[in-house]
Amino acid sequence: MTDRNRKKRKRLGALIVVLVLFTVILAGAIWFVYWNCHSDKEEFRKAGITAMKNGSYEIALSDFEKSLNEKQWFTGDMDLDTKMYIGSCYLHLGRYEDAAKLYRNLSKEQSSAIDSSAVKAMLDMAEANLLIDSIGSSDISVPDDAMIATLLEKTSSDSGLYLYLASAYNRRKEYDKAEAAVECYLKDHPMNSYTAYEISSMYLREKNTEAARPVIEEGLSAPDGIFRDLLLYNQVMLLEGAGEYEKAYEQAKKLHEQYPENKDMERAYSFLDSRVNPDTTPVNPFSDAIPEEEWEAIRQRIDSGQ
Repeated sequence: MTDRNRKKRKRLGALIVVLVLFTVILAGAIWFVYWNCHSDKEEFRKAGITAMKNGSYEIALSDFEKSLNEKQWFTGDMDLDTKMYIGSCYLHLGRYEDAAKLYRNLSKEQSSAIDSSAVKAMLDMAEANLLIDSIGSSDISVPDDAMIATLLEKTSSDSGLYLYLASAYNRRKEYDKAEAAVECYLKDHPMNSYTAYEISSMYLREKNTEAARPVIEEGLSAPDGIFRDLLLYNQVMLLEGAGEYEKAYEQAKKLHEQYPENKDMERAYSFLDSRVNPDTTPVNPFSDAIPEEEWEAIRQRIDSGQ
């Protein structure tokens, strides 16, 4: 073999090695990109949203946490939105400290993926209940006079604390005072789903459906949407109270389908179903077994006094 051929084979061998290495590196790069761009993140998130709509907040929270734990590129905005859902789960589960911590962290994010006003409203709500739980009442479910006095004192320097005060009054079932506190809060703060729910609930307790109607509509259009399910339930109660049974029934049916585990919505649907679709079965199921001629004979005997 000539030197020229040896050099040629050597160059060819080197070229093959380079091509093999390039192919391996390229395949590895493709695998790496694919691995980091595809995961079950979105599937877990969708499952969490479904569970949340069904009122299964523990299950939803677990799914949302699994979604966050899935590593995937270019999902920063989606993860922030998922955290908003997690905060909603915390609030529904009464985990106010966890909710407050999460919303404080979200308030520091500079992203168009989350609504800063919604984050602020939810942080207010979480801290309202957290403060009530931490003031030191002997019975947390019914805030005592000392707690009310502390909250009243604090509202003079921070109008946001009126929301805390409203929550305390609601626990004491002092609904008129709660309504006044919410109205004070709204003078300096925008309407959100929570305040809309509280106000509309107060109006409905007073059977003032006309006052409740615009509040519910405003709450349903609020950006946070955290208490949207309860606002929709209030809307069913409003329509029922106004005698609009057909509309109330359609709304209750949708809610029952969307939240099948929610007992309040199930009861509302069952009641309205009985109003809109009454059972036409005869009271005496055996009446159809008697021929019409016999009924006629019975009626004649009754008429004749026999």
